[in-house]
Amino acid sequence: MQSKKDKIKDYGEKLFNIWTNKLKEKKCKLYSYKKIGKIYRNKGKKFFVALYDAKIKNKNSGKVSRYITIVKPSVIIIPILYFNKEIFTMLVSQTRIYDGSEIVEFPAGSIDLGQKPVDAAVSEIQEELNINLKKKDLKKANSKPIMIEPSCTSSTSYFFYFKMKIEKSFFKKFHLKRTGHKMDGEVIKIKVKKINKIHQYNSASIHVGLNLIRKFI
Repeated sequence: MQSKKDKIKDYGEKLFNIWTNKLKEKKCKLYSYKKIGKIYRNKGKKFFVALYDAKIKNKNSGKVSRYITIVKPSVIIIPILYFNKEIFTMLVSQTRIYDGSEIVEFPAGSIDLGQKPVDAAVSEIQEELNINLKKKDLKKANSKPIMIEPSCTSSTSYFFYFKMKIEKSFFKKFHLKRTGHKMDGEVIKIKVKKINKIHQYNSASIHVGLNLIRKFI
């Protein structure tokens, strides 16, 4: 029987194979690649990222040398909250490596080995928002996962949304509440905001998410 550690390592290989299969589907030839390194978290129990230097060629270009980070796919969740005649949403802020500041985004998280996107979304909602939601209450905001920075990463995100009517007490209970996964070093702060006032935040998840849910509000 395959050990859990071997399965975790296989997940990294599986993601790499998914990427190479996509190249084949697009009739793009992989001439060469070199594994630069991999990162595992939680004492090797969780695949995190792998970096490859590769050379590819398709029918419209010569040989192109690029690097690619192989990462787990992710989910992004857009809460749509109705209070009186106004629409609110829930955002989360946490420190990001981009510049070390707190970035405000929609709740999000990676999809683990063997996990379905909708199950990952339910888990992230519970973890980051402290809301227990049933799978049937989550809806797809887009029929396909969306490519995130395709120039140098395999990252794709599945966008989901849910609708909920809230009471006045909801704001006191959740606004500025701290959550997060302590084992991953997460310190998250929830923000409950009017959905038409969040364009000020400079994050892709917010701007892409808002565009996707226009037809559902």
